[in-house]
Amino acid sequence: MAIIGIGNPMRQDDGVGPAVVEACRADPIAGCELVQLDGETTRLLEAWRDRELAIVIDAISTGAAPGTIHDLGIAQITPTRRTDPRASSHSGGLAAAVELGAALDRLPDTLRVVGIEAGALDHGSEMSGPVAESLPTLVQLVRGIALIDAGGVVGEAPE
Repeated sequence: MAIIGIGNPMRQDDGVGPAVVEACRADPIAGCELVQLDGETTRLLEAWRDRELAIVIDAISTGAAPGTIHDLGIAQITPTRRTDPRASSHSGGLAAAVELGAALDRLPDTLRVVGIEAGALDHGSEMSGPVAESLPTLVQLVRGIALIDAGGVVGEAPE
């Protein structure tokens, strides 16, 4: 299993993927590799190679309100999302990796893409307010997905 954060921390909300990876480093999940990437296609293919589960976190732009979290399975990564340059801040890196991975039979068994709607992608290290406010929820979602896969407990059932 791998948690893969895509982005550039010096481009405001584009740094959300690496920020999630850093938050997960503070409380590691057994058997989970944490990877930070810039979104380049072949690096993504290598990062999720032979994985049962890869969780990819990226800033996206679909027109939803900034800070909106999108939890997508591979079936939900439609051709529109893959060809729309607004869908990711990485010139098709993730989309191209999914297409190439499918063509080469090099996708993980399960690929989850967790995107957060970007509000600002200018130069600078500070995330926009809505994305910064959604970051704890995003980290909790990603950790929950990983813990369930690892057989961990994601909270206690109410009495």
